[in-house]
Amino acid sequence: MAFTTFNDPDLGEVRVSVRANATRITGRWADGRVLIIVPRTVTAGIISEAIARMKPSLLAHRPCSGLFMPGRDLELDGGVIFHFERSPFVDDREIRIDRSAGGATVRIGQGIDMSDPATDGMISRLLIRASLFLAPSVLLPRAAEMASALHLTPRSIDISRGHKVLGHCSRRGDIAISSICLFLPWELRDYIVCHELAHLTHMDHSSRFHALCDCYLGGRERELIRSLNAYRWPVMR
Repeated sequence: MAFTTFNDPDLGEVRVSVRANATRITGRWADGRVLIIVPRTVTAGIISEAIARMKPSLLAHRPCSGLFMPGRDLELDGGVIFHFERSPFVDDREIRIDRSAGGATVRIGQGIDMSDPATDGMISRLLIRASLFLAPSVLLPRAAEMASALHLTPRSIDISRGHKVLGHCSRRGDIAISSICLFLPWELRDYIVCHELAHLTHMDHSSRFHALCDCYLGGRERELIRSLNAYRWPVMR
């Protein structure tokens, strides 16, 4: 994929990719850099204006940095801990993750540049992959407990792979919670679960749905939506 790259004083390195199937200008963080997707027909001036409009949101959602430095731990609610260390036992340019019951150790080769934004992207992908194995024992018991407390009986509750969609409820009553929710605090995980539980009654986002979800959350739905929108993920989605 070809990029045009430039440095912005606030955003740092920005990559612009022209794609034939793009219908509008979008921007997101990818591997520690801003990626702007643009249609073929837009001019440089329009792209600059779009980046200026998106900049406040992009800055608000800039991924946390420094969390993966060797010697540090990333501690998640539910007792999951990721430990980061330099390791002479892996190739210089390799990053390896060794899972355990309560988390994982991320072993970083001596030749890996921790100041390179791409390194955060590589480690994030490893952590998200590990979350598929760690999330069930943390997220599923809590979701089942919440359903029981609300006297609800979903057909099933499972873990999903997608890390853009945080939760889903099918018309048959099957609920899926994304493994990436492992990187949320408990109250935001609970919001995702209650949102999907409310879909057992209302398969839409009508006022009745939101009233029910708000009831499940003790009147905190709007507050928790704001918190989720402002949340700075410790991994790159």
